[in-house]
Amino acid sequence: MISKKELLNLLVGLIEVSDYESIEKAQNFGNEVCKPSDEVKVKLLANLIRQLLMGFEYSESKEFLDSVSGKSEEFKLMKLKLINRPAKKNQLVEELAHALVDLEGERVEHLIRPSLKKQLEEARHIYSALSNP
Repeated sequence: MISKKELLNLLVGLIEVSDYESIEKAQNFGNEVCKPSDEVKVKLLANLIRQLLMGFEYSESKEFLDSVSGKSEEFKLMKLKLINRPAKKNQLVEELAHALVDLEGERVEHLIRPSLKKQLEEARHIYSALSNP
């Protein structure tokens, strides 16, 4: 059976390449992925990860807001222009994906918007309840 971290990596990877549907429609993951008793948890976890990735808006993250706190409007606008460039947006989504693979780490909290904190906490709870090593 794969480890919890490998499972997260698998789920995040599938969601990143827009293959969430394969997780949702899976009838049996097999013992290599998880115990049959954990399949519902894995699907719930995948759904929460999808919500975190799809709801990603760096300009609303703690990290971004802290970086512009107390700065001029001109500075804030410049930072917004920089993070809205396609290459930078892709880089930031990739950073979030890496942070999600380390779900229990602190980085993910700084990248998500505060309105998604509940989903993050629920994902962490489900993750900790999985039987995977």
